Amino acid sequence: MGKDVAFGMVLGLYDWSGNNPLPPEIWLLPTFLPIHPGKLWCHCRMVYTPMSYLYGNRFVGPITETVLELRKELLPLPYDQVDWNKARRGSVLPGSTYKIVEPFLRLWPGSVLREKALQTVMQHIHYEDENTHYVCIGAVNKSTNGCQLWDAALAIQSILATELVSNCKTTLRKAHDFIKCSQVQDNCFGDFSSWYRHTSKGAWTLSTTDYRWQCLDCTAEVLKVSKFSATKINASLLLAKLPSNVVGEPLAERDPKPLHRAARVLINGQMDNGDFPQQVCITMDFHHHLSAKALLISRASHELN
Repeated sequence: MGKDVAFGMVLGLYDWSGNNPLPPEIWLLPTFLPIHPGKLWCHCRMVYTPMSYLYGNRFVGPITETVLELRKELLPLPYDQVDWNKARRGSVLPGSTYKIVEPFLRLWPGSVLREKALQTVMQHIHYEDENTHYVCIGAVNKSTNGCQLWDAALAIQSILATELVSNCKTTLRKAHDFIKCSQVQDNCFGDFSSWYRHTSKGAWTLSTTDYRWQCLDCTAEVLKVSKFSATKINASLLLAKLPSNVVGEPLAERDPKPLHRAARVLINGQMDNGDFPQQVCITMDFHHHLSAKALLISRASHELN
């Protein structure tokens, strides 16, 4: 289901029964089942969670004159004549859910299960909001505050690759300061593993520390531009090779522990098949790959600890 369809249902332009079911009760299933939302890639989970809450409540806003006019403009038939069962895509399962499961969940005692599921979903929504300072994981499920850290790390590498450091001293110093103050200092509060979150302390995010979702590719790029190394792994791009009066005090010289923590995040984030997820991934192989270079950097940092 796309965001346009979701907005249409909330606005009252499209009936909820015309969409495949998004039952919040899946959150109440045993966690060992492969269809439990905790097994989903983090972005998929953070989209499914609020949508399942809206679906479970069948939330629809006020039907205004504007909504009624939009219905006439967008639908080929009058709204009350649309066959929403035909409009719904999918196999026999969605239809069976609407004909059998949904009527049960709307009446007692099934309504008790629905209410418990909605409370559980709302707890997950609050946990995400509070841990990310209401930024949330991305624009698809709610919002985003940018990709400042990712841009800064790549911009630093680009500047250093041009060998025009002397012309960009102020830019490099500010970028280096931004990197040093953007590392996540704490894990999510409480028992974060029970909320299907991983360790974030020591990592860098896509944007700022408010984001709180660790990004392994961003962490690897920061290590590449921040870590002093005796190897030839992009040595010309390492900020620590430049004079401190140009880019500021190297992070490793001030305190090596932050870089060691970042290396641990990378190493501990490696999956059983050897790959790395871009962000949290519990069991599925739905992820972005990091380069072997990032692994070498993380291992070099780990050996120094």
